[in-house]
Amino acid sequence: MSALRGAIRKAAAGKPGSWLLARVLHRVDGLLARATGGRCSVTGLLAGLPVVFLTTRGARSGRPHTVPLVALASGDEVVVIASNWGRRSHPSWYVNLRSFPEAVVSVGGRSGVYTAAEVHGARREALWQRAIGLYPGFRTYAHRAGDRRIPVVVLKRKPG
Repeated sequence: MSALRGAIRKAAAGKPGSWLLARVLHRVDGLLARATGGRCSVTGLLAGLPVVFLTTRGARSGRPHTVPLVALASGDEVVVIASNWGRRSHPSWYVNLRSFPEAVVSVGGRSGVYTAAEVHGARREALWQRAIGLYPGFRTYAHRAGDRRIPVVVLKRKPG
């Protein structure tokens, strides 16, 4: 990993960096994704982290909402972490998936329909450790989240 990417990851985990990125990153990533046909994200380019675009159905509105998320590949599954930058509340996309577990995942300009399920126990712990290995900032977010246990969500591609 380059020194620049390491510095960016460290800044993103810190409180000021998280605050700023939580407010602007999804907007900038959305613009870049549209400009590149979903092949690039700011997070991927600057921090070198794997990013997917997750489109959920709003829990209250029923409207589609798309967010960029750092993700782990796990066979035919995609794993996302509901860290919400270490806030004490769950991210909206997680709340949406609890109401409507079917979502669209886009990676590198290719999309598919996935079904979401939160994992617990040993599977959660194993995936959580992999996530921290990918991006140590998740550990900082877990500390900052206080009593909120950060959910680990597995998205399994639907056949067809």
